Amino acid sequence: MNIKEQIKKSIIFLSFLLIFSCIIPFLSYSSAYSAKQEYKWGNDDYKQKNYTEAFYWWEKAAEQGFAGAENNLGHAYLNGLGVMQNYDEAVYWFKKAADQGSAAAEDNLGDAYQQGEATPQEVTEVVYWYKKAAAQGHGVAKTYAEMSLGVVYFQGKIVAQNYDKSVYWFKKAADQGDTNAYFDLGNAYIHAKNIPQNSLKAVYWWKKAADLGNPAAELNLGNAYYDGHGVNLNYSKAVYWYKKAAAQGNTVAEKNLKAIEVRAQWHKNVVIWRQKAAQGNANAENHLGNAYYDGHGVNLNYSKAVYWYKKAAAQGNVYGEDNLGWAYADGKGTAPDITKAVYWFKKAAAQGNTDAERGLRNVGDSYAAAIYWWKKARKGDANAELNLGNAFSHGDGVKKNYYEAVYWWKKAAAQGNSGAEVNLGLAYFYGDGVNQSYPEAVYWYKKAALQGNVYGENNLGVAYAKGKGVQKNCSKAVYWWEKAADQGFALANQELATSQFCYKP
Repeated sequence: MNIKEQIKKSIIFLSFLLIFSCIIPFLSYSSAYSAKQEYKWGNDDYKQKNYTEAFYWWEKAAEQGFAGAENNLGHAYLNGLGVMQNYDEAVYWFKKAADQGSAAAEDNLGDAYQQGEATPQEVTEVVYWYKKAAAQGHGVAKTYAEMSLGVVYFQGKIVAQNYDKSVYWFKKAADQGDTNAYFDLGNAYIHAKNIPQNSLKAVYWWKKAADLGNPAAELNLGNAYYDGHGVNLNYSKAVYWYKKAAAQGNTVAEKNLKAIEVRAQWHKNVVIWRQKAAQGNANAENHLGNAYYDGHGVNLNYSKAVYWYKKAAAQGNVYGEDNLGWAYADGKGTAPDITKAVYWFKKAAAQGNTDAERGLRNVGDSYAAAIYWWKKARKGDANAELNLGNAFSHGDGVKKNYYEAVYWWKKAAAQGNSGAEVNLGLAYFYGDGVNQSYPEAVYWYKKAALQGNVYGENNLGVAYAKGKGVQKNCSKAVYWWEKAADQGFALANQELATSQFCYKP
């Protein structure tokens, strides 16, 4: 080979190297750009709820090591979006993104370990990944991690409950201006068991959250002013905050506003009853007695309640007689006197008052009451069948027998007696006299609830909240509690007051 040919070959080789060296960075740049573009296309499809296409593009971008796509793949697998739900795959992709320092993936990895059937090792991983995200993240990812740690320590479900640590992490999130952190920090101060409960601090943090439009904080602030906890009692301010929360759709605040309206109406009613009672109206006298007995429209005063019950009973008012019987039986507003209780219960029962019949059973004349109900039950009286079932259930006047109780409740329920339907629901819920069955319990609660029975409505709400006999559904739970609360059922109001915990995992 001559010198010319050698030079020619060398030139060709060098030209090839030059061209190749130019292509390599171009290919590298083109690949990186492609992954970013694929990630963006996936996000666009996700926003359009085209989850299958979104998964496709994220997977292609993730194959090139794009952390955002890896994180999104984990989200898709965790929630079954565009792919079959797979907890292990979710953890795998979250870890890959987290290993690249993605704070969002670290947050999601903590969530994934909580949602899975966590092993003791994975429980440790929850706190580890949340702490990593809190330490190196920024913005939303950092705040979310701090909030999650606060919740984990506050609930004490997967780690030992520690309110000091809960407050510490909520405060860190609050320092970044997160309204939910303000709200949860207030709750920590008011509910925590291992740190000094401080209603002043609770109100302080709820106020900060409420000022930023947090409806749950507005509700709690309204409660604080209504009850005088952490602030001076102030009904006007309570109404102000309830209205703000209600304007954002908070149903508990709406209920509280209604309760305040009812309270105002009670005051008006008391004025009217006083006027009529002064003219000797027996019904008004009994109503005044009830107002004093329950503290509606007046300060609770059992002695004044008994005074008005006596005046109504003296005129033969059946409700006054019954209420006076209970006052003597319970010793409220007067010295307990069983003889007088039986006397007034019998007078009311003689006028067909079933509550007085229950009173006779409670004060010891249960055998006579049971015989009375037996005779009426044999004639098909639904209320008597209900009460006879109650007698067998409690062993009042007869030997306790749950099977007999269920027998009579079923007879009453067959006639549409809602009280019997509730009792059958309870029997199936606890397995008294029947094989235990939550679905059967729900069946009977529903029948009673559809008739407006407050016990049926409340118990149905509890079933939905706990997922016993029916799929858990917090919205339906609140619906039925509100139905019962609208009828003045106090227990339903208590359930509504804590209904936010139903929505928490």
